[in-house]
Amino acid sequence: MRVTLTESGITIVNDGAGEGPPPELRGLATLGERVADGGGELRVEQQDGRFLTAAAFPRGRSETAPRSGKGRR
Repeated sequence: MRVTLTESGITIVNDGAGEGPPPELRGLATLGERVADGGGELRVEQQDGRFLTAAAFPRGRSETAPRSGKGRR
């Protein structure tokens, strides 16, 4: 596994992912919504035994994403 953190995002690559169709990933759909709320983009790919999750935000963004409060206390 490799994790790369930059000023404008994070990339996580799992190079031990199995072949075949990806599992149902409802949690990543929610993460995608939260990233989009912050003006960013979430990319999820599975190919050749690698599973990639990458969140990118516009450079220079100084404020944090608004929180919906859904499911939080």
